Amino acid sequence: MRLPIVLSLLVLSGFGNSALCQQSSSAAVPGKSDKIAYRILFQRTLLYKRLADEAESAQNPAFKPPETVSHSTVETRVLEEALNCATNNRSVGGPAQLATLLGGRSSLNVSYFYGKYMPQQDAEMLTVAVYSENDRRGYLFDMSFDGGKYFIANLPQLRKSKKQWQVGEINGGMWSFTRLWYLAQEIGARPRQRVAISEILRAAPRSCKAMNE
Repeated sequence: MRLPIVLSLLVLSGFGNSALCQQSSSAAVPGKSDKIAYRILFQRTLLYKRLADEAESAQNPAFKPPETVSHSTVETRVLEEALNCATNNRSVGGPAQLATLLGGRSSLNVSYFYGKYMPQQDAEMLTVAVYSENDRRGYLFDMSFDGGKYFIANLPQLRKSKKQWQVGEINGGMWSFTRLWYLAQEIGARPRQRVAISEILRAAPRSCKAMNE
């Protein structure tokens, strides 16, 4: 399985470089060719990364999903505090702004996982997905918490393809991305619940910190 993927990566890499050279050499309007070339290179880079990720995860047995999955729940107050913390940052802009962005008004459409998803985890994590009204996109908030103190490790965007949920850029390496990708599928298959914006705004945590904020 690795050989075809690696060959694809080499072809794509070469195509991206040749496209860049061709566009640069045939410039008719200053700046226009550079813009086109960088767009092509950017698209190829994204595809290269996706194929590399698939190749790595397919070959590493440590990244296989668990056979049994926790269905533990958290208190309503914890979920509201978690959403308060996860949405009040520069990336999201607040729960009301997020609801508007996702096509809603007075509540968020959510589902979550709490526990140790992978055996390599040191502690339980709360991973909350917030979905659009048409259930085609959203955000995935991955966090730890203790006594009203929350730390958001990742908050990638979600987008649903024909067969699965796609996860956006994250902080961390291959193991972290694979874990969140599996969680996106697991949480995406769980029932949704509504959490009122007014309750989220009232549920201020003792402390809140998000990665890179």
